[in-house]
Amino acid sequence: MAGSSTTEHDAGPIAQRLPMIFEMRCYVLKTGTSEAFMQAQHDRGFELVRPALERLVGFFQGMTGEAEEVVHLYRYDDLNDWMARLQSTCGVAALEPYFRTVREIARSQESSFLLAAPDAVLSPHWNASSDWLPAQGAIGPLHDAWPLGGGLLIEFTRYQLAPGHLAHFWPLLHDLEQSVDASARGVLIGHFSSWIGPLHNVYCLRMFRSAAQQQASRAAFRRSAAWEAFTRQAAPMLQRQHSRWMRPFSIPQLSPWLAGPG
Repeated sequence: MAGSSTTEHDAGPIAQRLPMIFEMRCYVLKTGTSEAFMQAQHDRGFELVRPALERLVGFFQGMTGEAEEVVHLYRYDDLNDWMARLQSTCGVAALEPYFRTVREIARSQESSFLLAAPDAVLSPHWNASSDWLPAQGAIGPLHDAWPLGGGLLIEFTRYQLAPGHLAHFWPLLHDLEQSVDASARGVLIGHFSSWIGPLHNVYCLRMFRSAAQQQASRAAFRRSAAWEAFTRQAAPMLQRQHSRWMRPFSIPQLSPWLAGPG
């Protein structure tokens, strides 16, 4: 696996890359159990899982695509940091009711590790000069300008590349992002590439105030010369492109990138 990840991230030597890693955890719940999952978070409380919350970017709930899906995104220093924080919840008797509840309602659980894009334009919050963590409060002006709740929508895009094309794909995304009218295209959370798990995938998370804003933005953007150039140059590299909608959890402790630390 290590060899595959090194080859895929040939945009620069691994030693020169930032050590931070991201875990993307996906739960598909049994039909009709989303509310039970939310209630389990409240019933458990948050102090016993504080080590994990200190690295949480956010929980997201699926609106399109797989029904009853929940995605968690965490930022860790490295695999040792991930392991230490994971083990801090093992064997804690007070957490057993929570674990039993989630295991009973989950149809599947998958986890993969990602790296932030090696470009501050594509990864504005995790790069050589910025490393956001919940303790810093909500990302930028989001707390006041983008209040948690309401119709906020996350556009979650996955690009599946043919092997060996990642280093050439980043510049295309960079040029595309530079052409974006920020006021029209919402807020970029970041671009990430797969490291451990399904390889040759690039993910983009972008937030909009509403589905209407996202749809209007998408329609206008797809008519632009920048999008036409991107699709023409990226076509030989892409095996699949897929977008779906998600929404941030309305529980403040589980959306620290919007609400600040819980």
